[in-house]
Amino acid sequence: MALVVGVCVLSAAIGSGIALLAQTGPEGPAGKQGKRGPEGPRGPAGESAAGEVEPLEAEIEELRGQLAEVESSAGEGDGELEERVESLEEEVSELGSVASELCSESEFEFLC
Repeated sequence: MALVVGVCVLSAAIGSGIALLAQTGPEGPAGKQGKRGPEGPRGPAGESAAGEVEPLEAEIEELRGQLAEVESSAGEGDGELEERVESLEEEVSELGSVASELCSESEFEFLC
């Protein structure tokens, strides 16, 4: 009788162990990605960076005009104005590069 109970307990333990192993086994490799679905309709146009760039460009032109006046009256440019013009031009080019970067990514097409 004890032998029959021992065999039953042993087989139940083996079965439980196999079931537990099957549930918590390692994950297999991921399959291939399927085809891309259809593109949805275009949303409304978003805000443009032109609102940020236009005032900077206007300030650059104003500073260029002041720089030209200073150069014509003094014979040499004012270093402070030249530095300001250069920094504003860099800022405008950075904004342009960020905008073009965002436009190149499909997730952010609504900004273009």
